[in-house]
Amino acid sequence: MGSIVARLKSKKKLQKIQSDVENNIFDMTDVNYSGAVAYDGSLTYHEDWLRFSFTDEHYLFKAINMATLSSVNYDDIFEIQMFAYYDEGIFYFQKVRVGNKILKKHFTIKVDKIEVEEPSKIVSINCIPDGIYDTNSKTLYFKKVSDVSFLFPELNKEYKAATDTEVDNFIELSGITTTTEIDKSKLTVMDRKRITAIVAEFQALDTRERERLNDYINGELGDKVPYNDSQHVFEISNEKELRILTYGYQHRI
Repeated sequence: MGSIVARLKSKKKLQKIQSDVENNIFDMTDVNYSGAVAYDGSLTYHEDWLRFSFTDEHYLFKAINMATLSSVNYDDIFEIQMFAYYDEGIFYFQKVRVGNKILKKHFTIKVDKIEVEEPSKIVSINCIPDGIYDTNSKTLYFKKVSDVSFLFPELNKEYKAATDTEVDNFIELSGITTTTEIDKSKLTVMDRKRITAIVAEFQALDTRERERLNDYINGELGDKVPYNDSQHVFEISNEKELRILTYGYQHRI
């Protein structure tokens, strides 16, 4: 049992549309974001779900008490900027675009009759949400940055390219061993930005968590990158293997 809430353009807080809504207003049947790719600032759109984790509580999306929220009035319906279905600490939200706002005379077909309705304000609901925010883990899931950045401006942050020293620090931090000297000049700007994003996530893990992460990624990569099972570390010999490994980290962290 969830609730529908909204934010108006002129307001900085949530308001109530409906409490005790039995089912999610979005069709989540084929939505699977458990394997979402970590967002590193290089992708503005992805066919699968992207993921970005925050350290602080979001100013808008946080645990709410519906009894304390004011209700959205009919006159304010077209002022809605965003609405969401909220259930068990998770917000499934949609950005309201011009095309979602309808004011026309229309008819509805029911089992035994057709009813003509006078013009009334309607906000249409898309099949799947633009974003999903889990307050429990402070994690945002989305596909397109432009659909969610109005609520999460942090996504527009540009990750800087890692320097050679920072690449070395990443190799040391992740427990990678190198059998030969890596030619860092062959690393692209995007390779280096990906490393910067991964380090930001990696620093929050303790040693055992990093070992478990490496074991998991080894299972996903197969024989693409040599792995020392007893030491829980990858053994790379060139920039190609490093690039493959960073893709593995990006998809899992």
